[in-house]
Amino acid sequence: MIDNNAPTPILYGPQPLHVDLKFISSSELAVRVENPLVLWERDNSLHSIITETSPSYPTPTPQWMEDRFWVWVHYGAMKLGRGELFEFIDLLSYIRSAVLGSLILMDIRHLPSGVRRLEQYAAHEIEELKETLPLHDASSSYHALKFSIKIYRRLRQDTEGLIRRKTAEQAAIAYLDSVYDSVRK
Repeated sequence: MIDNNAPTPILYGPQPLHVDLKFISSSELAVRVENPLVLWERDNSLHSIITETSPSYPTPTPQWMEDRFWVWVHYGAMKLGRGELFEFIDLLSYIRSAVLGSLILMDIRHLPSGVRRLEQYAAHEIEELKETLPLHDASSSYHALKFSIKIYRRLRQDTEGLIRRKTAEQAAIAYLDSVYDSVRK
């Protein structure tokens, strides 16, 4: 899907420099994740909005993740059963970004920005996260999801107040295992 509101990437050179230009209305500036660098403004209205409002990074909660994680495991099992390995691999990338990377970053008091800069901030987690990278193969994909589940369980274990979806967890894992058993026969 194409996001027509996404920044327009531009390269400047002779040594390429990537610059994202984002054109927004002044009302859109009030809700933002960071303070922009305003290169030019006709009056002082943008400066006023920036000074009167604050950026806020959208932070997923561990409960939001728990409420969805087991549905995603079930969805992955369906993709595995259908042999849709590229879809399955995409799902694992999403889980790594939306859940695993974000939980790791939150645990070390960084913004939960998916897998961005994980190598820099969480080098101690990298070897384990590599196990969530599958080959285009049913067995490798299954094991990568099982390892993702293992990491997720470890990361969520000390989350205070988390309502665990135990029934969904058991059902999703049982379904994943049964699908894999049928695929490898």
